Amino acid sequence: MLSFSSRTYGLLAVSLLPHFLACQTSPPPVARSVSVVPDSLRYALPYDLGQPLRAIELPEGLSETSGIAYAGEGHLALIEDEHGRIYRYDIRGDSLEGVYPFGEDRDYEGIEVRGDTAWVLQSKGRLFQVAHFASDSAREEKIDLGLNEDMDFEGLSWGPGGRLLILAKEPPRLPNDEKDKAWRVAYAWPGPVSEPYVRIHTPEVAAFLQYYPAAGGALRDFDPEKTGSIKPSGIGIHPTDGHIYVIASAGSLLVVLSPDQRVVAVHPLPRELFPQPEGLCFGPDGTLYIASEGRGGPGRLLVFSPPKP
Repeated sequence: MLSFSSRTYGLLAVSLLPHFLACQTSPPPVARSVSVVPDSLRYALPYDLGQPLRAIELPEGLSETSGIAYAGEGHLALIEDEHGRIYRYDIRGDSLEGVYPFGEDRDYEGIEVRGDTAWVLQSKGRLFQVAHFASDSAREEKIDLGLNEDMDFEGLSWGPGGRLLILAKEPPRLPNDEKDKAWRVAYAWPGPVSEPYVRIHTPEVAAFLQYYPAAGGALRDFDPEKTGSIKPSGIGIHPTDGHIYVIASAGSLLVVLSPDQRVVAVHPLPRELFPQPEGLCFGPDGTLYIASEGRGGPGRLLVFSPPKP
């Protein structure tokens, strides 16, 4: 299993791009027996998802918020799923600082930022690298990752070694083109995208909820054979403990994986707070930000500060 102990994050070298753009067919994840972690290994979530520190109504234009990234020094970068615009939001001042067009109107679902460069994920599995995104000299470059666009990609996050984790909403495809309902996956780039890099085993989620019924509440009827039971929409790596957080809008839940990718926590996301959770990110101190579409109302940003040690 992979380890998330590395914390070296850097800008992606443009010179590497040609080596990773060949279209590849992804084999199904390897079979795995279903197991449940013992109580001693369960993850104690350092956030109370029912009690955000702040609940912010986002400005007009962000009712369809689909992706969020920490952009440094108390700022977030957000996108919505209809227009090629990056929104820079000042968390401390609770104000929209700027809106920066970068490309054609497409279904954009994820964003990450390093310095003055942004990477934006299209649902078809394409990346758009936008250099100097907040200036008049912004430059957009499209990167076709060779992923199966029918998997509907919705989440983007920095992973180990400065790679981007690209989260799929739909299960991977088997050789006969049927969905492998037992898995939800994320790929890593740069690097060969011939096989998933992060794997959520849905029977393991179901087993966890059955063994620890209080953990899931209304999720106790989770069915691993139904793709609608969980459709991931956002991913992030906790900056201090390396756990992998995945939220799902369809299913309205948070799944936490250990660094060795075992299901160690499952939490419902209350609909009254999270109408349609679409993106998450962490601040360097562990502050958790979750963005939600408004579903007919304003988009919503929820801020959760971890308890003090």
